[in-house]
Amino acid sequence: MKHTPGPWEVSEVYKSGQLHSIAVHPCHFYFTGSLKYLNEADAQLIAAAPELLAACKSVQTNIKSALVHKRIHENDAEYVLNILQEVITKAEE
Repeated sequence: MKHTPGPWEVSEVYKSGQLHSIAVHPCHFYFTGSLKYLNEADAQLIAAAPELLAACKSVQTNIKSALVHKRIHENDAEYVLNILQEVITKAEE
């Protein structure tokens, strides 16, 4: 699945009593719920998703390069690469 390219930003926060709505653009995500379960910090994290995915891919590339050039221990590299690959795959499914 291909996601809407970033940057994304929180563009609207609406509070009315116990309801809270947040819009993330340009991907047009709208979240509405109780203040107990929904907050602007969640929306900020969602808005950071494209940059977080790009950072994971960059780290993955750099670790692979370090592994090829023997600048990192193979066990350490494999551990981190496996975690990164799981996260990247989950984001791109």
